[in-house]
Amino acid sequence: MNTKTLLLTAALLTVTQTPAQSGDVTVHFNQIEAYYFNGTTDKNLTDNNRCRSMYTASPIEKPMTFHYDINPATSYQTGHALYDSKAVTMYPEGIKNNYAFMSDDVSSLSDLHILRITTSIDTRFQHIISHIMMNGGTNFNCVISGSNNLP
Repeated sequence: MNTKTLLLTAALLTVTQTPAQSGDVTVHFNQIEAYYFNGTTDKNLTDNNRCRSMYTASPIEKPMTFHYDINPATSYQTGHALYDSKAVTMYPEGIKNNYAFMSDDVSSLSDLHILRITTSIDTRFQHIISHIMMNGGTNFNCVISGSNNLP
């Protein structure tokens, strides 16, 4: 057996040994921050405080359940978020070194001023991080964040 065949066989065995994963995990949000449209955070905390006053009582207290189906061998990924009893389809972002998902249409959550949901799971299926972006002020959005270990 030549070196190329041996390496290909080892790679195929590694891929076929990676099992598909699916599950439901609940994320509790515990942080809220203002993010300016250029991607920076609020250093003087003025707009962070505005975000807290606008959203602390409602969205940050509600958990989100995320359902995922991921097959590392085929790169097949689907995700669905359930927030405030409303389902949102999540789409794979194709980011290397994690399984990242992003919402496209969050119209079912428009009454909560939600613009976008993002979620990522590490490739070892041990940890999940979620962010919900909401309307902020004229030059910033408010982002609530939470994380959890996968069961």
